[in-house]
Amino acid sequence: MNNRHCSIKKSDDSQLIDAAGRGYAETVGRLIQANANVEARNGKSYTALMLAAENGHADAVDCLIESKANLEAKNNHGYTAVMQAAYNGHTETVGLLIKSKANVEATCSKGGTALNRAANNGH
Repeated sequence: MNNRHCSIKKSDDSQLIDAAGRGYAETVGRLIQANANVEARNGKSYTALMLAAENGHADAVDCLIESKANLEAKNNHGYTAVMQAAYNGHTETVGLLIKSKANVEATCSKGGTALNRAANNGH
């Protein structure tokens, strides 16, 4: 049996999701230019836009919006990017999403909106 170390290269799609979640906007832009799928999802059904919004990374969110990421995509719980940003009190990110016509009246699987999510978390 051969015990060579092998390296596992992440796909551009998973790199995009990771970079967006960490706020690496320049990397997000480069990966999009390299044709990473802005609608790709991680194991929890989050898109790059959802993770960037959840973590308040406005520059990454802006880059993804410019790349036509789906503002209404929902994760396994029915949460959209604007719901995640609102829940965490990221007002700049919420503003970017609203300006880009994110639906603030969309409801999650429990019936809550972005406003409900923000209020439930003290924002």
